[in-house]
Amino acid sequence: MNEKEKYVLCIENKIFSDEHDDQLARYRAEIEREFPDCRRRFVFLTPNSGEASESDWLAMGYGDVLDIIDRAVETAAPAPETARFIADYMDTVRRNILGDRELEDICKRIYAKHKRALDLIYEHRPDVVSTISNCCRKWIGEKAGNDKTIKLRKDTGDKWDTVFTTNLLPRLLPGIDEPSGIWGEYGHCVYQIHVNDDKDVPRVRLQLVFNFDGLDERLRGDCEEVIHAIEEVYKKVRIGKRWCIAWATDYSSVPIDSEEEWDKSLAKTLDGMLRQLKRFEGKLSEKQ
Repeated sequence: MNEKEKYVLCIENKIFSDEHDDQLARYRAEIEREFPDCRRRFVFLTPNSGEASESDWLAMGYGDVLDIIDRAVETAAPAPETARFIADYMDTVRRNILGDRELEDICKRIYAKHKRALDLIYEHRPDVVSTISNCCRKWIGEKAGNDKTIKLRKDTGDKWDTVFTTNLLPRLLPGIDEPSGIWGEYGHCVYQIHVNDDKDVPRVRLQLVFNFDGLDERLRGDCEEVIHAIEEVYKKVRIGKRWCIAWATDYSSVPIDSEEEWDKSLAKTLDGMLRQLKRFEGKLSEKQ
C-alpha cells in the first residue's frame, strides 16, 4: 500500500493450485471494505497468465514479472552482489515455475534411455503440458507438410507454446518477418498453440502474438492498425508495451485423463481450430 498516493495493490499468487471457494470475490470485497478511500488494483498472478474468474482482476504471468525485473535492473544498475541475487531469483523462476526447455529435453532423453532407473529420473518424466505440446508440434508439423501456407517454427516456443506462422501475416504487415530478438529470423508476429493447465482439465487455444521490440515507428503503427482490425473481428485482445496477444480461438479441453485416445481427440480439436483460424484470417483480410 502507498499511503501517500492512497493506492492499494492486491496480488493473488497461484503457482501450484487453482482458485477455490470464490477466493477472488472474497479478497476483493475485503480490500474494498478495508480501504474504501483508496484506488485499488487487483492482480491474479499465475505461471502462464491464467484467466481470473473475476473481471476486476488483471491476469499476469511470471514472464511479465521477469520482464518488469529485467527492465528495472537495466535502469537501476544495482551493485554486483544485488545483481547476482536478482539473477539467481530470475533463473529459479524460469527453471521451477516457467519451465526450462533445454532441461526438459535432457530429462526426456535420460528417461527414455533409463526407464527403470532412479526415482529422480522418474520425477523428471514429461509432464501433462509437455506431453500435450509435443502432440501439438506433431500435429502442426503434419499440417505444414500438406499446406504450404503454414510454417512450423521448431526451434522457437517453450513448454506451453507451439509456434507457427502463415503466409497472411507478411502480406498484411510488410517487414513484420524481419528478425527479432524473441523469435529470431521468424520476425515479430507468430501464431501459438497455447496449453493452459490452471484448471482441472488442461486446455488449448490458438493465439496471435506480436512482439514490438525493435520495430520502427511505421511498422509499429501498421501493427496497431491490424490489432485494431482484430479487435473488431474478435474482441479478445490483450495489449502491453512490448506484447500483444489476440485470441484466434477460445479454449478447448484436452481429455488426457479421461479418454484412452486423447491424442486423436486433440487432433480433431486442433483441426476445428485451424478451420476457425482460416475464417479469422479471412475476416482480417477483408478489414485491410
